[in-house]
Amino acid sequence: MDESEISMEEEFSGGESSQIRRQNVEDEDSPWPVTRQQYRLEEIIGNGSTSIVYRGICTERNEICAIKRVDLENYSLSQLGREIRGLKECRHSNIVRYYTSFYVGQNLWIVMQLLDRGSLRQIMDRLIMSLGGRFALNRGLLTQPVIATILKEILAGLEYIHDSKLVHGDIKASNILISSEGNVQLADFGPSIWVENEERTRKNMPGTVCYLAPEIAVLESNDVKNDAYTLYVDIWSLGITTLEMAAGYPPYHNKVTSMTLKWIRKNDPPNLDTYEERDYSEYGKKYRHFVSSCLKKNAKQRWTAKKLITHPFITTTAQSSEYLTHTFLEGSQSLPTTSDDKQRAISRQLPPIVDVNENVENVPVDAGWDYDIEVEEEPRINRINKTPSHPPVRIPPSAELSMTVSIIRYEEKEDESERVIMATELLYTCRNSIEEQVFQLVKERKLEPKYLVLVAANLCKVTTAAQRQDLGGKHFAFVIEQNNQSVTVLEICITVWYYTTDHHHHHQHYHHYQQQRLRQRQRQWQEQQQQQQRQQRQQQQQQQLLLLQQEQQQQQQEQQQ
Repeated sequence: MDESEISMEEEFSGGESSQIRRQNVEDEDSPWPVTRQQYRLEEIIGNGSTSIVYRGICTERNEICAIKRVDLENYSLSQLGREIRGLKECRHSNIVRYYTSFYVGQNLWIVMQLLDRGSLRQIMDRLIMSLGGRFALNRGLLTQPVIATILKEILAGLEYIHDSKLVHGDIKASNILISSEGNVQLADFGPSIWVENEERTRKNMPGTVCYLAPEIAVLESNDVKNDAYTLYVDIWSLGITTLEMAAGYPPYHNKVTSMTLKWIRKNDPPNLDTYEERDYSEYGKKYRHFVSSCLKKNAKQRWTAKKLITHPFITTTAQSSEYLTHTFLEGSQSLPTTSDDKQRAISRQLPPIVDVNENVENVPVDAGWDYDIEVEEEPRINRINKTPSHPPVRIPPSAELSMTVSIIRYEEKEDESERVIMATELLYTCRNSIEEQVFQLVKERKLEPKYLVLVAANLCKVTTAAQRQDLGGKHFAFVIEQNNQSVTVLEICITVWYYTTDHHHHHQHYHHYQQQRLRQRQRQWQEQQQQQQRQQRQQQQQQQLLLLQQEQQQQQQEQQQ
């Protein structure tokens, strides 16, 4: 066995870690192997801030599985323990099955059951793409029978979890997995908590912000009290997920964290009318009553999972698992596998790229996909800059393109006179494939996953156009999110020139040297934050290790007695 591979039953050796004994988290009755050589990693099927999920193959058993590779340096030990404990102790057909786990160097590999269709969020994204993108939708996304069928399965798993005195803590479409047979399972027990014996406070805000219940969002500090963290927080998150299945995305998904928490605390519970974008008349009273039964400001007024299973929306609308297979899943096959097929598929499903150096006064959202379309929509964004600071340069077909991708979000703060502009500039070259390059940006956390397909498709378009047009020094922009509070703009530039942006009739001037200063300040701030986070993690780990040692000593004393 490689020295970097340590089973869960072995001790660390050397340095401060010599006193630490890692607890065995492997299922003792499981025949699954616990060494890296007996697994082969295939493609990446998901990723988060601290982990990557692969489609894997156990060569010894010749079985397909999902392998979650967790970076221990950036992962809370207590959260890791909760996730593995939740997976091990929850044995139910609607909860993803845990096989085994073991250490590989500074990573932990968690081997689980693989549901081949991925998460509900991924399936919904593929469906949205096939319909022409989110802005092409003029009605709800999933039908009521599909929603009710998925909810019936989720509620069965949630009832089992709650009967086990466990709070899942992160119910959302991304943590709901579906197989080709229509099996629906809950995953990701990282933020979970046992309500009877968990520590009294949590040092981080659990769950995902736009799914947080009001009693969690109302806390001003980051210490989440146990008395607020009850079984009912999962019910609130389930209600938000129910809205997400109908609208395609959860309420407040494009708000900054502080704004989202403010809206959750002060506003009435969201409903379909909160979106105010499309026709949701097909969703009847039973659906709306189900949502309102979940989304009560007073946690004790929310229905339990056991009661929600008997709700008329579930009992009269839900179908069998085969129904999902022949309707919902039949039209959401996996994305094409070849590079050319991927490019053709995603290029048809995004808003058009508009050259804002030309005499274009707005960026259309609902227009088709042609380059030379004439725009007659209502103004969304005024042109950025008519003339670049340097003359355009024709790019020969053999040239290697270099582009800067800037994601700029305009947000209104509580004081309407202030606006926050968050800019992320990313360098792209054609040396690697577009999909590889953009996915690497997501992997490095420089680009939000929800923008992956948008960026990839538009880079495909710009790259193709650059071979036949004079694009040197020009900018391309399109609106990808917009509401009454904010607008998110993605710009693709062949080269970096200074430009101006008109947003709500307030001109913000950006020059190249200002961008450099901004990036420098951002790097300094990020380094300071990372240093503080490292110090905090070290302190937390030391405290956690002390607690583990105390527990082990108590167990030894009890065994001796």
